[in-house]
Amino acid sequence: MKELFDLTGKVTVITGAGGVLCGTIAKALAKAGAKIAVWDINEEAAVRVVDEIKAGEGTAAAIKCNVLDKKSLQTAKGKTIAELGEIVIGERPGRTDPEEITIVDLTGVGALDAAVANLVTERALANGVGTPFKP
Repeated sequence: MKELFDLTGKVTVITGAGGVLCGTIAKALAKAGAKIAVWDINEEAAVRVVDEIKAGEGTAAAIKCNVLDKKSLQTAKGKTIAELGEIVIGERPGRTDPEEITIVDLTGVGALDAAVANLVTERALANGVGTPFKP
């Protein structure tokens, strides 16, 4: 995987990662070196995915999160930063509500949640990358 792209040390949020599809995405990105924050409303499912990532010598943290609750998103963001470091990549496939889509990630996989998007956007703009998103 690292021959295709190297994400070594990049803290990556994957929501719904306790499930099959997003769990597979999380495990693949971990193989590319990313530190994975497995956000899921089902904490047991998130822990199982984290255990698989760690068994493959990856770095991951299970974070219980209800993506429909802004307070839960903010709490998850804080826990992710505390456990893994500053968030660099966020991914949430399936989000189609235009008011909830703040920024599209550059991997083309999905949309960033608002809790993570502002952080990533501020960092990108500070480094001269991109322009502010205006709906």
